[in-house]
Amino acid sequence: MKKRLINFKFILTIALIEVLCYMAVDMYLASMPNIASYFGTSYSKVQLTLTFYLFSMGIGQLFFGPIIDYFGRKIPLILGVLLYSLCSILITLSTNIELFLLFRIIQGLSVALIYVSIISMVRDVSKGRVAANIFAILITIGAITPILAPTFGGYIEQEFGWKTVFYTLFSLAILLSIMSFFTLQETLKEEKKVKINFKNIFIIYFKIIKDRKFLTPAITACLMYMFVFAYIAGASFAYQEIYKLDSKTFGLIFGLTGSALLFGALLSTKLLKVFNMKQLSISGAFILVIGSIISFFSANITFIGFDGIVAGFFISFFGLGLCEASLFSMAMSSQEKSVGATAALLGSLQLLLPASATLVAGYLVEISIIYWLGIILFLGILSFLFTYIVFNNKKL
Repeated sequence: MKKRLINFKFILTIALIEVLCYMAVDMYLASMPNIASYFGTSYSKVQLTLTFYLFSMGIGQLFFGPIIDYFGRKIPLILGVLLYSLCSILITLSTNIELFLLFRIIQGLSVALIYVSIISMVRDVSKGRVAANIFAILITIGAITPILAPTFGGYIEQEFGWKTVFYTLFSLAILLSIMSFFTLQETLKEEKKVKINFKNIFIIYFKIIKDRKFLTPAITACLMYMFVFAYIAGASFAYQEIYKLDSKTFGLIFGLTGSALLFGALLSTKLLKVFNMKQLSISGAFILVIGSIISFFSANITFIGFDGIVAGFFISFFGLGLCEASLFSMAMSSQEKSVGATAALLGSLQLLLPASATLVAGYLVEISIIYWLGIILFLGILSFLFTYIVFNNKKL
């Protein structure tokens, strides 16, 4: 069964759906200043549409995980994609920032359902090094999003307006819902279905989170996501308001940084054949710290400045690409049963704490770019320390 389900169509479809989820974050970043102007509100209030999107996505996964462990993966996945498309249209019809925020919250819930479904599908058909390779492939394909989405989003916003960004997301979601119906099979075996008992949902989560084999790599991956979203939260303001880039140029620079994650993830699929997960992950986390150090000190050196900041983030994201898949695979492979709940808990942790990081980073960047880069450096150091602990703790 596993060999039959793991094929090109399977990986391509779930990877494209994963890209769709990321696009709801990356594609409208360049539009934030103009969205603020359109609704006559502040940049920080528009940024809440990202923060609450992440919060709702994180909280939603806690409830959807057990649900898909009973109902299966395919139908909930398709329903999630259709709800995503509906929210994309409703966002364009918003008459105030409060309605915009509401529809973003609902869209976050739809992505929560999508995300736990595709991650559980991967875990249903693979584990260990095979799962790490599939996750690495997904990250590789998914990493195209922060390269292309901000670039296209910046171009679309500057040429046609911010609403066209969400029209594009609507169209892609409809196409992918159709593609999923015809290319994906149900991956959850009948004997592995877990009956829904909402009273016991959090008992299941507590049982999973007590397991160090899950918790330690999950927290480490979470710190890396905090690093990423602290960067995302401040990049638009720092690059467009402080360094005066236009939407198109911002999209190109943001995409260039994202390409490093793609290179790192792509290379990791090759390096996993030569090096073990410990060697690759610790090396990747160390590179992440080196890059964040370069970015931080470049802001204090006039003749380096912006170029050094961008170069440092490029290095950091390359390191992240090397180690992310292994940590994700370790956390997911820690549980044999309640895989949907495991995926939900992992996904939730990776969003709730990073969502809080967007609030802090968004606040700090408006005060000083040094504060913004400082919090990112701090998160990078923590990520390295936790990665070292994960792979040197014999109890894990």
